[in-house]
Amino acid sequence: MQRPNRPDLRLLRVLGAWLACAFPLGAASCDRAFPEPATAAAAADAVVDADTGPVASAEDVAVPDSGPDAAAPDGGPDAADAIDAAPDCTCPIGQVMRVGACVPTPELGCGPTCVAKSMSACPAQASCDQEAAHQPCQPDVAQPTCVPGQAMGFGQDALRLQPTAVAAGAEVDFEVRGGDYHIGALMWWMRVGDEASLADEYGPRCVLRGKWKAKEAGVFPVMVGYGGGAGDAMNKGWSLAGFVGVGGAPVGVQPGFVCSAASPCQSGGGWSCGCTAGRCQCEPPP
Repeated sequence: MQRPNRPDLRLLRVLGAWLACAFPLGAASCDRAFPEPATAAAAADAVVDADTGPVASAEDVAVPDSGPDAAAPDGGPDAADAIDAAPDCTCPIGQVMRVGACVPTPELGCGPTCVAKSMSACPAQASCDQEAAHQPCQPDVAQPTCVPGQAMGFGQDALRLQPTAVAAGAEVDFEVRGGDYHIGALMWWMRVGDEASLADEYGPRCVLRGKWKAKEAGVFPVMVGYGGGAGDAMNKGWSLAGFVGVGGAPVGVQPGFVCSAASPCQSGGGWSCGCTAGRCQCEPPP
């Protein structure tokens, strides 16, 4: 007796999968039902995002380092400009990106925020600056952070100079950031090599400006000091702002910036700078 014709069970399964793709009712992805032969195993493990396509697993994603070292450039020419120009997204949750002119160089990068109205918002002699930081990866969204108060002198790695490379014979307009310059009865001075002139501290807060004529090629230390004249004896102390290279003279890593054996610190003009704990620290002439 001849048996009645019955559809093959495998054919029914394939037909069912096709119907699920044509009329999806919460069924699995069609890519998984009908994978390409060469990618069948990979398709079973893929995580698919509706907008962007396959997303790597957590184990395959490299997490960038956070903290000041991750954000700070190496201190080469125009490093201060690079800080402001490159928004960063790597701060831990709850921290802000500290980039303001009043932030000392070693403290640039990710750091805590502050509440301006709190009596204990910042350590003694510091202030909660409303515009010294920004939201990570959103440079237009200002955030508050603690910065040091006004001073007549600064640590030898706190300040940063721009520009750091100029042409021989050029008139240079320097800017020095990283400290809140005290405004009092005396004046601020800027000294490049052995040549000193009056500086201007009345512009934007924590920005000291000065002019200089680059007469010859070489690398020169740039210092700032508060006092009654250009001589050492009349000032309360000179603070190193950085080094400027004239006429194509190469300049190493600037004070306060990240350094390494491959990126050594710049020295000169009697100043001795070395890489300590990953940052350039400088000692004044004896």
